[in-house]
Amino acid sequence: MRRVLFFLLLFVAAPAVAEPVRLFDNALSFDLPSAFRPMTAADIAKKYPAQQPPQHGYTDSDTLGVTIVATRNVNPAHTPDKLKAFGETVQRSIGGRAGITMHHHGVVSIGGAEWYALDFAAETANEPVENRLRIGIRQGYVVIFSVNATTRVFPQREAELLRVLESLKLD
Repeated sequence: MRRVLFFLLLFVAAPAVAEPVRLFDNALSFDLPSAFRPMTAADIAKKYPAQQPPQHGYTDSDTLGVTIVATRNVNPAHTPDKLKAFGETVQRSIGGRAGITMHHHGVVSIGGAEWYALDFAAETANEPVENRLRIGIRQGYVVIFSVNATTRVFPQREAELLRVLESLKLD
């Protein structure tokens, strides 16, 4: 009986297994935490009311306090050698906005590939949000990938969100 209870406790206490996700004709992959679900079009429009919202989004609740999003922009002029210049342009655009506090930016290596990282806080209409954005460039396209959480819950979710970023692969 003790052995059964031990294995039951081990199963319940074990961390949730991440689900591999592949997007954009399998060009992008990452590990999605098991508690996350795809965001509906209404969820995306509510959380990201910009003219060009993300193409894919995931969240762990209807409050949309923690999200993972991805967008791919296709353009033949995009080439990997332009990553740093493109990332710096995006950094200046985001960093120059009111309510943005840039923590870190620059080229990082994830899974053997170079990405441009932008880590920043943003004041929003509802509450402040911590963002971890990654930009990857391949011949003919750019992928913008972001994990974020409200500043209130970010400290509890940071390790989980960083694991998602560390799992990024761009072919």
